[in-house]
Amino acid sequence: MRTAVLIATIFTTLNISCATGQKNSAPNDTDMNNQLKNGTNIFFENKTINADLNFTSLLQPVVESNGINRCYINSAITFKQCTFKGKLTGYVTDESGKSTMTYFQKSVAFIDCIFEDDVNLRGAIFSAPANFQGCSFVKKADFQESHFYSDAFFNETKYREEAYFQNAVFAKKLVFMNARFESNVYFQNATFYFDSQFSNAEFQKYADFTVCTFQMGVFFNYCKFQQQAIFNSSVFSKRFEMLKITANKVELRKCYFGFVPKLMQSDFSELLDISGSHFAEGIPVLKDITTKVLLSSEITSCNKNYTSEEFLKASGR
Repeated sequence: MRTAVLIATIFTTLNISCATGQKNSAPNDTDMNNQLKNGTNIFFENKTINADLNFTSLLQPVVESNGINRCYINSAITFKQCTFKGKLTGYVTDESGKSTMTYFQKSVAFIDCIFEDDVNLRGAIFSAPANFQGCSFVKKADFQESHFYSDAFFNETKYREEAYFQNAVFAKKLVFMNARFESNVYFQNATFYFDSQFSNAEFQKYADFTVCTFQMGVFFNYCKFQQQAIFNSSVFSKRFEMLKITANKVELRKCYFGFVPKLMQSDFSELLDISGSHFAEGIPVLKDITTKVLLSSEITSCNKNYTSEEFLKASGR
């Protein structure tokens, strides 16, 4: 296996090992510098990155009006079937507490990659499509406060440790189909402006979707929630589907549903709690679900208050 050394100023002494038979050899330092300065696309396939990759050191950061340093990347970046041995970083904080974040102005794609150390893209801005399809995150994955202004693809991703998406903003289509979360995942206070697809995802531990805002449809069909899934105080303005899922305990307390949610043909082994929620267009149909339905406080639907008994009767339970 041959080893090429990419520029230290770009990838923090990033080492890339070319796979046997790989045609695209690693560029030299000058080539990489010119690519970034000129906004030329960057592409790596079937490589092993041995050291840390720090996007905040790519180019000179710009100090924005809010005091945040932002590193602007004007190259489309693609890593396909690569293994990252070190950290992937797009967020750093200096001794004074000042943060430097990354702004990706063109598409970013990590396709079928393996991240063996922490991934920290907190506060990153993705103005073009972001594609993490098929990636495996062995350590922590941090996307807190990130903004995705174009489509974001996390389908078939795997998370061995905790994943963080708190306060993230998804302006376009979001896909988490067939994702697998082996540890806790946090989406608190995230905002979803377009359809969000989580169907057939597997949540093995705690899943937190509290105080989220879904402006368009969100789909959890065929999902597995093996422990506790919390959606309390969230807003579902359009379609909400949770069909044919298997779950332990799901809380949808004090939520707002703009459309009638679909919760049919599901198995909640311990509890479905929809206490205090408001259903603007009508009561959800709860036929063909296996669970105890908890309503510890009144439910409102179409400007009418329902007691627990009235609600369960109207829902078909």
